[in-house]
Amino acid sequence: MFSFLNYNCRLLIQRIFHYEADFYICLYSDPYWKSLPMATAAASLLRISPLSAKECPRFLFLQSKRILATTPLMPVRDEPKFIVNPAAKEPKEKKTTIKRKTRRTPLESEMRARLGDKWVKERRAQFDKSCFLANTEIAELVASYLQEDIKENRFILEANPGFGYLSQRLLQMGCRHLYLYAARDSIFLPSLLKLADTHPTTVRLIHENILKLNTMLVCDSVTASNREKACFSGLPIQTDWSLPPKATLFASLTRTTEMGFLRSLLYMIPSRTGLFQLGPVELLVFMSSHEYQIMNAGRAPNESRSLLRTYPVLYSLLTENKLLTTVDSSNFLSIKSTKALRDDELHLVRLRPKVDLSNVITPPDRFEEFVFFLKQGLLRGTTVSQCLDMWIPQAYRHVLVEKTKPDSLLYDLYFCDKLSSLSPEQIVELFRIFRSHEMFEHSSFKIAMQSDRYVPNEV
Repeated sequence: MFSFLNYNCRLLIQRIFHYEADFYICLYSDPYWKSLPMATAAASLLRISPLSAKECPRFLFLQSKRILATTPLMPVRDEPKFIVNPAAKEPKEKKTTIKRKTRRTPLESEMRARLGDKWVKERRAQFDKSCFLANTEIAELVASYLQEDIKENRFILEANPGFGYLSQRLLQMGCRHLYLYAARDSIFLPSLLKLADTHPTTVRLIHENILKLNTMLVCDSVTASNREKACFSGLPIQTDWSLPPKATLFASLTRTTEMGFLRSLLYMIPSRTGLFQLGPVELLVFMSSHEYQIMNAGRAPNESRSLLRTYPVLYSLLTENKLLTTVDSSNFLSIKSTKALRDDELHLVRLRPKVDLSNVITPPDRFEEFVFFLKQGLLRGTTVSQCLDMWIPQAYRHVLVEKTKPDSLLYDLYFCDKLSSLSPEQIVELFRIFRSHEMFEHSSFKIAMQSDRYVPNEV
């Protein structure tokens, strides 16, 4: 029977002898098989003189096994000869490859005709992840929803205006204060500069991407720049939120930009910083159906709260929204790729911050504590009693005492209830009771929060 180990050893001897002709191969047996002339047999197999290990200038020791002695050595097989097909030597004719033409929408063809090579280079570079309005009919529709804002003499802020289809329509309707936000490397900058030169007293072009406002604030805190001030210079600051808003922001958002922009605004509302230092600024935005579903999860009393997570709770506590209409995503273009618009439909939503924030932890430091409490309680999936007792021992007893009060929202709370089963208002009430505990300042909750890296854009 031919041994696998025997075969591998002989292959190793063949390869070494084939490439190194001056190798002397000496095959030694273990002490049990000293009487067997294994080295002589290997030498005769490879047609070399049998020498001892001391006489060999270069040698290879192969520790033999018993299976080598029990199985006979088979003769060396010749190297396989490959038969070359004569027809293969003839040069093959090169196949002519036909490039498939990409299907372009009429809007893409129009952008390619107007911008030429700039459009192709920007698509390949994939720097910009935002989308812009590229249909005059949709621009007319959006302008009709901004008609009341123009009558109230509001400041209209437009993010990523593209060629300015909506801007031109707003100027025709009598808009007196129009702020356009476009980056310095935008391919639409020549068209926007021409529009700003035509209406110098009405249109103001700012070379900043307002959709990256959160990144802008971080850069200002690290460096000595003041991009935020340049972004909002000339806009009125409204301290009294009981009055009607003086500004409205319009933006077309993709799935990537809406997560970074809209969710960062939630952290600015309680502290009234960033965009909301101007007052209760309203937003008119196109967003995906996924983000709209997150925004309205758990708002209805009898609705299932299976999607209730951190951001649905914050959306419910801090904002109010109204769905205006739904349009097809083919009316928008993205410089990066058409895949950036994943949904077939985009929702036009009017989003406004709540004026009365009495039901929310208003101080900024307490709001950060509330967000950390919310993330830990919802992500762990534990019950309310387990979550509270983990931070402060026997903290749930303190909640049981407080929930017996007549005006308490936690009158129907049971020890086996999870935090996701509560309404947003009940979660706020639970955190207030938890924070009023005498051991809160020295609890492990404070230590865990201080060690946690607080990232506002964390999902």
